[in-house]
Amino acid sequence: MSNIPPTLFQHALKNPGEGFDAPLHLAILLDAIASAGKVISSEINRAALRDILGSVGSVNATDDEQQKLDIIGDETVAQALAATGLVCAMGSEENEGIRNNRREHRWRRWRPGAAV
Repeated sequence: MSNIPPTLFQHALKNPGEGFDAPLHLAILLDAIASAGKVISSEINRAALRDILGSVGSVNATDDEQQKLDIIGDETVAQALAATGLVCAMGSEENEGIRNNRREHRWRRWRPGAAV
């Protein structure tokens, strides 16, 4: 018997109604965030080979110098969350204002590198 604790995704599916009205929706969001994290990790590991290290020469909403990997990470997470159809809007320090998501993406499975 294994003593490996369940992932957040597994917990959300197995425990409906424990602090969240729609555990399936939470599980979908957690899966999208985890998938985006894997893509970002891969980009970081290959950053030097792909020449995506360093600054892009502009500043973000908080007046910090924008880094290439920051922009890639921001766009990857935004695409993953938008593709779930469960996030209607989002904001980040890499962009001015709020990013609105269209409802037409509802339930479409996000794939790394796929356009939103």
